Amino acid sequence: MDKALIVFLLFISSLKNINAQSWQEVNMGQNSVFLSINPFDSSFWLKTSYPIHFDDGVFTHYTPAVVPLFNFVDFSWSYRKPVFSSTYMYSYNSGAPYFYKFDGNIFQSIDLPGEHQITSQGNMVVRNDTLYIGTWDPNNTYTLVYFQDQLINTYSESHTNLLVGENNCYGFGYLPVFHVDLATGDETWIDNANASNHKILDAKLLPGTDTLFYTKNNHIGIAFGNTIIDSISVSNSIQMPVGHPRRLCFDLDGNLWVVFGNSDCNGVNHNSTIISKYNRSTHTWVGTTNLSELLAPYPNLVATNNTPELEVDVYNNMWFLISSGFSKYFMFQQGVNPPWLGAPEINSSFNISCYPNPFHNNLSIKRTADVPILIHLLSLDGKMVFSSNLDFGEEELDFELLPNGMYFLNWQTEFNTGTLIVRKN
Repeated sequence: MDKALIVFLLFISSLKNINAQSWQEVNMGQNSVFLSINPFDSSFWLKTSYPIHFDDGVFTHYTPAVVPLFNFVDFSWSYRKPVFSSTYMYSYNSGAPYFYKFDGNIFQSIDLPGEHQITSQGNMVVRNDTLYIGTWDPNNTYTLVYFQDQLINTYSESHTNLLVGENNCYGFGYLPVFHVDLATGDETWIDNANASNHKILDAKLLPGTDTLFYTKNNHIGIAFGNTIIDSISVSNSIQMPVGHPRRLCFDLDGNLWVVFGNSDCNGVNHNSTIISKYNRSTHTWVGTTNLSELLAPYPNLVATNNTPELEVDVYNNMWFLISSGFSKYFMFQQGVNPPWLGAPEINSSFNISCYPNPFHNNLSIKRTADVPILIHLLSLDGKMVFSSNLDFGEEELDFELLPNGMYFLNWQTEFNTGTLIVRKN
């Protein structure tokens, strides 16, 4: 065989090895029952009881090298999975007469009007930076709509697991999926055909559309408006795993990732078995992973009644959390690694802080010891927009020409490294 061809084939083989994709475990160091990723600043949010980088009720800095977990003053342990707008994180507790807001600097509770309380069946959803909340009072149920802190609309019904699209809204429960008319409160059932031991466990809107994908006992239903328009099943897709779909998540390419479980959804028999990716262009299931193999080192997680979460980060990597008394986290790399992944932990004897944050034009850098530091400012997509060597003491940097937005500020000394998130307003 021609030597040049051999070299070329070896080169191609090495590329395949470099790009080989599989789930890799990431040590978050904390247990959680949910995983949320803020698409606007790439921060990770877990339900944990350990405070990190939170001093005197004021958020001080974000250091992803030691994992960005937060526990806020007066933030109840029972808070629900957060949702995000371009400027805020929101969360809530069932039955509370207020909801939570975090702007990256200050944590607040926002009172609901009158006798309204968050409903246990309701949820929060953000669409186009507008927040929708399911509430109730002694006389009725409502959906309240906020923009920033201002109540801008009130609808007379609260809808279970509300999903808000551009022109269509939906809700779902254990048995039905329904189309929602917020203005009238009417619910038109789209699909109510399910055996008693099968539940509709998840539903997602295809990003940028009003098309709804929802889980069924052995397939995935697809609806638009008040009509079922299609499905994904073993009869019209290639290599679809066997089992009950449990969790759905779209990646940034519009492909669907699904956690499958056993066929019985009742009580303790409700466990996860498989993760697979559905390529919507080829109608083919790829990257199928048997969870018993992935979780072989953790046999208790393969047992029944585990809790799975699927999320996509801003780099198009998929994240999987599974929890049953303790939690494990895995990433399937489709893009670049998050900047903090694999970074060494910070030596607590040295650190830096930035203020004010958010800042207008000037950002001051303060360090706990007089040592030289190298500063890199990166956009959220990883592009470097500023770099400087700072010698000693407190320094003030001028970012007057920098566009407004969130940035990673990476810093490095001879022995330490870290990352902060800063925002220019």
